[in-house]
Amino acid sequence: MTAAPQGWVRRTLAEFQPSVVAALLLALALAIVGLELGATSLLSLLLEFAAKRDGAGMGIALHNLSYSLLVAPVVSGLLVIAAALPSRIGFRMVLLLALAAVLALGGTSCATMPLVDPSTEGTWDTALSVLGAVLYGPATLAALALALGAALTVPSRVRAAGIAQAEEWLVGQLTEVGWARLDDAARALDRTDEEVRDLALHLAVARYLPLRLQSPYVVHRDATARGMAQLVAVVETHGRVLLSDLGEHVKAPVELTSRWIDELASDPALPLTVDREQGAVLWRVGEHIDMSWCPRCGGPEHRVGGGVLRCASCDGERAV
Repeated sequence: MTAAPQGWVRRTLAEFQPSVVAALLLALALAIVGLELGATSLLSLLLEFAAKRDGAGMGIALHNLSYSLLVAPVVSGLLVIAAALPSRIGFRMVLLLALAAVLALGGTSCATMPLVDPSTEGTWDTALSVLGAVLYGPATLAALALALGAALTVPSRVRAAGIAQAEEWLVGQLTEVGWARLDDAARALDRTDEEVRDLALHLAVARYLPLRLQSPYVVHRDATARGMAQLVAVVETHGRVLLSDLGEHVKAPVELTSRWIDELASDPALPLTVDREQGAVLWRVGEHIDMSWCPRCGGPEHRVGGGVLRCASCDGERAV
């Protein structure tokens, strides 16, 4: 039995799966930011208690300079490289949000420098303010816009992943078992019977999957051909078989075997009789028929005149 697709929550979490290199770059970027903050904080404490100077103000001023001119550009470059790597869209959104935060903090460092150290008025304040307004401001908005675009694509990608997993589950079920009951498939896929039916029709058209809709089942044509061939062989061998026992003989649901035996009984070339009152299938004794099998699907064939054989399963014809 094919494993059921992942739930909505797990598919959503899967969209946040990073590549190994991207995750390492994000960890390195966070480490650089943490080291810079730790180093400037430690320096401010040393200046405050050891040198008896205004350590807090000098530490903040040093942080503003080092972060805006060195750390922010390096960390931004690492995050841009990480976002360009083939990670899932959700993780790229996280990287872009981190990039926006790094750039916004860089702009804040530029803007607050003159407030922390008034002695820089006319020199550093102008240069840093221009740097913050011209570089960090637009870059922050661009990173936020890209992050918003990535966030908007996450739901559609989760839905697409759900459809793809449902298709693979249905294909696996039809290939391994031969059929899938619509209500059981709907529960396994967390969808309605109509959605499962539409999914099967899409597979038949888009992926050329040979299937039949025999409500309440979706059946692979190969399973139908094998089932019909086995039914003919069983009834011919036993002469009389109960309808309720057909499923055990061909290892198929009773609803399907009943439909298959009705199709076979409607073929005038096959000596099959369905006795509904007795609930049995009879092989008319004394009547001989030369059986042949379809080379395309393996189903039973019968003559339709003019030297032509027709398959009871796929309706294919061939000359003899």
